[in-house]
Amino acid sequence: MTPDWVARLAGPIVADEADYVAPLYTRHKYDGTITNNLAYPLTRALYGVRVRQPIGGDFGVGAAVLAEYLRQDEVWETDVARFGIDIWMTTTALAGGYRVGQAALGAKVHDPKDPAASLGPMFTQVVGTLFGLMRRYEARWRDVRGSTPAPRFGEPVAGDAEPVQVSLEGLLERFRAGMEAHGALWYRLLLPATYRDVAALSVMGPSRFQFHPELWAHAVYDFAAAYCHGAASPAELMDALTPLYFGRTAGLVMDTKSMGPAEFEDYLERQAQVFEREKPYLLRRWDAAAG
Repeated sequence: MTPDWVARLAGPIVADEADYVAPLYTRHKYDGTITNNLAYPLTRALYGVRVRQPIGGDFGVGAAVLAEYLRQDEVWETDVARFGIDIWMTTTALAGGYRVGQAALGAKVHDPKDPAASLGPMFTQVVGTLFGLMRRYEARWRDVRGSTPAPRFGEPVAGDAEPVQVSLEGLLERFRAGMEAHGALWYRLLLPATYRDVAALSVMGPSRFQFHPELWAHAVYDFAAAYCHGAASPAELMDALTPLYFGRTAGLVMDTKSMGPAEFEDYLERQAQVFEREKPYLLRRWDAAAG
């Protein structure tokens, strides 16, 4: 963190140009895979604003948004008070109609992890919070179509991101283990065509493995609908979604291993567009689960 961060995060709020400012870091393409594969495309498709790093960890927050947070005192004994805090802050600002922007902060220097490593409670708490907020803000996101970019504050900052090493075989092993442990629940929650494609992937080697963004979007939307309408316990659903996330991350690595930063961002843009385009699928699955 540098002094410029304070000015870039707080300056737009002081100047009355934004109510909430999210970070916009320079990161290695395999750093932040929960953001890249789930938090960013799903938040964008739901609320119609392109906040590239909605769980970045550093934010500028204005008084009106702070007051909104304090009105929601029921959340502090939930996962919101743990790893869910970042996505809760961003989603609350978006769903409340506040002016949300992004501040260019340069390289994020931290302790990046291999995406194939154990996620611990982070995935469950972030995604569980995100799904739970879908239930709370259904009236806000149902009719949203497409998206617009959040305003950017500050010029890009030069500097390279720390490289992240990925164990592709580790990702595939966790995905295959998920088929053995959770295949019955996948069969129950996913549409037949989606389950068939996922099951076929579970027996493929690295050379043929392709977990496409559309398949991933359908799986996420199926699980979101199931989570919000009680098809299984939240813990059971998160345990079953985690290996699918590993599978999608393996697919992303396979697709992008030769890409530079700009080409990789174009790839993530196309994935986010898939989530937007498949929003009618989410609504069908959501209404079917509710019915």
